[in-house]
Amino acid sequence: MKFMNNHSIQYILLIFLFNTFDCKADNFPKDLKISKEYEEKGIIFIKQKQYEKAIEYFNKSIELNPNRRSNYFRKGCALIHLKKYEEAVSLFDTVLKMDADQNKKINLDILTLINKSSVLLKLRRYKEVIECCNLGLNLTQKEPLLYDNKGDALLNLNRYTEAIDNYNKAIELDPRYFKAYIGKGDTLYYLKKYTEAINEYNKALEVLNNSPNKETGIKHLFGLYNNKGASLLALGRYEEAIDNYNRAIEFKPDHIEANANKLCPLYRLGRYQEVIETADKILELDPKNQKAINAKKQALKKLDKL
Repeated sequence: MKFMNNHSIQYILLIFLFNTFDCKADNFPKDLKISKEYEEKGIIFIKQKQYEKAIEYFNKSIELNPNRRSNYFRKGCALIHLKKYEEAVSLFDTVLKMDADQNKKINLDILTLINKSSVLLKLRRYKEVIECCNLGLNLTQKEPLLYDNKGDALLNLNRYTEAIDNYNKAIELDPRYFKAYIGKGDTLYYLKKYTEAINEYNKALEVLNNSPNKETGIKHLFGLYNNKGASLLALGRYEEAIDNYNRAIEFKPDHIEANANKLCPLYRLGRYQEVIETADKILELDPKNQKAINAKKQALKKLDKL
């Protein structure tokens, strides 16, 4: 009935603003000038979402200037978009091992550790996520993404109290950081603190509704509404559960499990015809879905007795 939110990878938009060179281009040797041009073209292709092309130009830039850390970092970010996660992790490790001016090294290391921890979450390497976030938190305690990613990893390891502590730290740093409210709500659900979980989901919705960039949170609304529905169902608030499941389904109409979640509250409310209709929709998508088959059978029996 419950989905973990896909706390998707945090793309660091500042990669496009990161100052790649400290000197004026006129002062560069010829190879470095050309390398800079390749790097800038790679950045443009990333902005245009042409990731393969971006990687091609970052490779050219690296060939001419193999000591430039930001090229490896940006290439890693492009690989994330292509879902080449293992390659991205390898490049982020390269960035972290390279020497650089201390202040610049710290700044890029923080961005790299955020991205690396997000990729490791995708790969479900949760212990490594925690190690990565701890390295980042040794450099700065002011980055909510590090606390959020660490919270996600702890949640997946069933270390619920620690997860909540990290989500709280993320929220303390940025009260508008809606993902931390969602993660905290998910954790409270697993602790069977359903009312508290609902409160956190509502806070996330409030932040999103008041955000000037609502589009950034839309991809999280499916999981949020579904998980809120699960908490409402656990409290016996069936009408509200159905309403939230329906909101989730608006984002993914053909998601089998999301549709199946409605079967229980509909049945509990005696809305047997809707149980049948929902089951039929599921069976169109998955003819062997046992949950839908059983629910339809039970609903038909109830209707025969009416």
